[in-house]
Amino acid sequence: RVRAVACFCPCTDWLNYGRPGLDVTDPKSPLAPWLNGAFDFHEFEPEKNIYVRITDTQAIQRIKRDLSPIHHVTADDPPTLIIHGAEDTAVPIEQSRRFIDKLAAVDVPAQLVVREGERDCACGGPPALDKCCGPCRSLPRGRSGRPWLHGGGARAPQPRNRGRRRRRRRGRG
Repeated sequence: RVRAVACFCPCTDWLNYGRPGLDVTDPKSPLAPWLNGAFDFHEFEPEKNIYVRITDTQAIQRIKRDLSPIHHVTADDPPTLIIHGAEDTAVPIEQSRRFIDKLAAVDVPAQLVVREGERDCACGGPPALDKCCGPCRSLPRGRSGRPWLHGGGARAPQPRNRGRRRRRRRGRG
């Protein structure tokens, strides 16, 4: 189970991209030229043993709705931190604002950090987080006492050295 989420400039609603009713693949959408290929859906046709393009508009809308995180918000979602540039031209800040509002409506702790004057939030990853996002200090902390986003969370299990064990068995005879 996911304990917390932190993300930069997320796309949360493919059907209402920047304003209600604007589909992300609409020519007026800022990402349309780059995402049309990602929204070219196909389904397998077993009789012909091939994948065929889905052309039914309603089916495509259902798929886009299913792919939109905003339509899957529930009260058991983890606490969420979103960092978004106020001047972002690729992913409208409304995506983050509406998602945070939807989380708040079901009492999920959520915070939006708006970086004024920034076009995007590619701030360089964990080493730059202290500079670009002070709110990360309030995130859940790991065993080391450092925020989990900085690698202070639970450590990954180390692989067991099976080769050494086999050598011992051979030596016993």
